[in-house]
Amino acid sequence: MLREAGMERPYTSPLNDEHRTGTFTCAGCKQPLLSSKTKSTGLRYCMNGLAMTFTLAAGTAS
Repeated sequence: MLREAGMERPYTSPLNDEHRTGTFTCAGCKQPLLSSKTKSTGLRYCMNGLAMTFTLAAGTAS
């Protein structure tokens, strides 16, 4: 998925329902991509959810 091409089906990523405070990072290189605050603006970001991970903000309840 990350380097062999391919896409997930639209709206199937478990990250679609992630509403906690934190940062979405690249699953390959671990670099930050966007904060959860940016995601909550309602703008559509065309990113493959399987190529991202979510890091919970320090001090935030899981």
